[in-house]
Amino acid sequence: MILLTLADFDGFYGLAKSIDNNPLLQEYIDRFEESYIKRILGVELGQLFIDDIKGEDSDSASIESRFQIILDPFQKQDGSIYESKGMKKILAGLIYSEFVEDNQIFHSQSGATTNRAEVSDVLNPVTAAEFAATKWNSSVISIMAVQWWCETEDTTNYAEYDGTYFRPKYPDLL
Repeated sequence: MILLTLADFDGFYGLAKSIDNNPLLQEYIDRFEESYIKRILGVELGQLFIDDIKGEDSDSASIESRFQIILDPFQKQDGSIYESKGMKKILAGLIYSEFVEDNQIFHSQSGATTNRAEVSDVLNPVTAAEFAATKWNSSVISIMAVQWWCETEDTTNYAEYDGTYFRPKYPDLL
């Protein structure tokens, strides 16, 4: 665990919590959190960010100000408006999307199956993926703001920045 816990998947990023679901969601957090931080910031800056958040850097008493800026939500204007919901919300959106897209179809002895519910309608996998894309895309907007800050606005404090481009996901309807 770096930033996210199961409790972060509520509200806008709400996922059902259950004895069966919680270990799987924790597995997704463990699998994707570090990877996405390093993809957003680059491997070197991402590792420095992780070490600072976990208190494993040289000044473990507090978070460095350069990391606090990208950890917290912000809104800046430089011709365009750049808005980040903060690193926790970014990661929650990306992991939410991965979780929803991956868990619509299950494998059983009879082959690939979808869930069935008695008191509600289960979305088909394509519709669920389209819904998950909205969460992904909200994170991409924040990622663009964080990357703009590191790459353009404050290059002195983020010399190690080498993040990768995140593509928005578009439903087939567009």
